[in-house]
Amino acid sequence: MKKKIAFAALSFVLMLASACSWGWELNESWEYGNPALRFNTIEFEGSNYRNVFHHEILVEETNVGELLTSMPASIYNLDDYKYFTIECEIFAINGISEKYAVAVRFENSPRFHPYRSSHYGMEGYDYFPATLGDLIYDLNLRENLKINNVLYSYWKDKIVSTNTSDYRNITYILPDSVYWNLLFADESSENVYGKRHQKAGIQSHLQTALIYAEMDIIGDPHFLIWLDEDGYIYFFSANATFYIGEENMQAFFDYAVLNGEEYAFTW
Repeated sequence: MKKKIAFAALSFVLMLASACSWGWELNESWEYGNPALRFNTIEFEGSNYRNVFHHEILVEETNVGELLTSMPASIYNLDDYKYFTIECEIFAINGISEKYAVAVRFENSPRFHPYRSSHYGMEGYDYFPATLGDLIYDLNLRENLKINNVLYSYWKDKIVSTNTSDYRNITYILPDSVYWNLLFADESSENVYGKRHQKAGIQSHLQTALIYAEMDIIGDPHFLIWLDEDGYIYFFSANATFYIGEENMQAFFDYAVLNGEEYAFTW
């Protein structure tokens, strides 16, 4: 028991020393901690920016661009009914539109945390990516999108059944050029997010696919892109949906099945 208490005490001292070294103060009613945990949302240029990724995910300093603004950030502490305020600096991320994401550095900390706009892709706000080309440009997807694999799901014999064993899932690895040539080639495709009536449930589609990708520059390990047989592409992390046509989508599905390298997950 004494060893456990001593170990716990030592751990606390090391944690406290680490907090002080980063400039994170112990508040009487708050435990010390990473400011990115406290300030989950920051207001910038009329939009809410959220720390939607794990708080330990950071923007590399080499990817941090110009300083956009310095400002205080405040949050209401329900423990003692007072506002907790800290200074922060908001930076652009090289190659990424600040309408989509920024890097935030809190006072006395060398770390840059990625914050993503909650309003990007939502019509009615100051900015809306009208086309697929706008999205590709804003996120510099040609440089920043890292595609890992695609999960292709379909109903056997292309018939929706009550027998769920007839619903199949296969993961494929494909060359990046296939995605760009068959899915992302028409940059004039209109963003129809919020206008299209979605079918109820993924399994109501005869064929769908889920692209597993990453955006390392902003620390997003799950940049998911969903496809369906009706010809629509939905970017989960950008609130954007584009119609590329049923023929183009079927061409992608056919290529994956005929030429893709099957990938087995290891659990």
